[in-house]
Amino acid sequence: MEKTLVKPEETALTTKAQTTFQDYGLENWTPEDIVIPVLRIVQPTSQWDAEAGTFFDAQTGEVFKEIEAIFVKSSWGRVKFKDDISEKGIDCKSTNRIFPTVDNPPAQECSKCEYSKWGENGEPPICKETLNNIIYLIPKEAQSPLDGIPYLFSVHGMNIKPLKMALSSLITRGKPIFSRVFKLTLELTKNEKGKFYVVKYTPDKWLSPEVVNEFAKISTSYSRETIDKSLEKAEEEWTERQETQNEPEEIEPVEVIEENQEEEFRQELIQKIRKEVKEKGLVKQAKQVLKTQFNKEKLDQLTLEELGKFSAVVLNQGWDNDI
Repeated sequence: MEKTLVKPEETALTTKAQTTFQDYGLENWTPEDIVIPVLRIVQPTSQWDAEAGTFFDAQTGEVFKEIEAIFVKSSWGRVKFKDDISEKGIDCKSTNRIFPTVDNPPAQECSKCEYSKWGENGEPPICKETLNNIIYLIPKEAQSPLDGIPYLFSVHGMNIKPLKMALSSLITRGKPIFSRVFKLTLELTKNEKGKFYVVKYTPDKWLSPEVVNEFAKISTSYSRETIDKSLEKAEEEWTERQETQNEPEEIEPVEVIEENQEEEFRQELIQKIRKEVKEKGLVKQAKQVLKTQFNKEKLDQLTLEELGKFSAVVLNQGWDNDI
């Protein structure tokens, strides 16, 4: 009697090639074990080792001036970074913009949390909205869109509106978001916060019904939890990599600075920070940081240690979390 072969259950990584993890040399692996690479926008104040105005693969270090991609999955979220500016990391987050997904959150619902509210004078919420996406980046040598490389692509602030408009242009036509290829480029924009890059989405070719059906299967197999876990893993690995790279090979002895020398150095640092803040157009933001993070009105009121923290937020990290 002839045996009937039963196909294994399809997953995000098996659908397009109809393969299993064993075919890739992986034993006892599940989709949750795979870290999807993160594609980032390199802003002028970003700390990535890449040129501003490019897309950056934080896992491999690859840089792209422009890309062609298909949006496979898109979901809303929120993220609140730690209050202590000397620390890095996430304080609270949500994978659905409704309920927090951390232990001991500030509130049980995002809509009721004080950090999700806009300020009386129009200050943006401390907890930022994010639009997290899985895209398939199509290499030039790809023979089919299904040969694309999956990436996590998350946007927030000023970069949310252009993506909402691009995806809405498909939904209003009764088309799924994975029915068309988009060309993504970056345009330099300037406002009161300074200079930053915004993604421009140019519609390209439509996909055939057969390819759209394949992407529908891929889209269904990805969950918000999978996106969130992959983002967490990617952040952890990148942080470890940065800490290793920035670790000095040899620690030099710290020079003892006398009180008058310390004050002289503090004044020089104040002048340097003021000049750079003005050149980068960050005066308004700098005043806001002084008031909200340090409860001070002027730079002269900050200690040498506080000046270092202030510089790290305004000049080094900039306002990447707000744009």
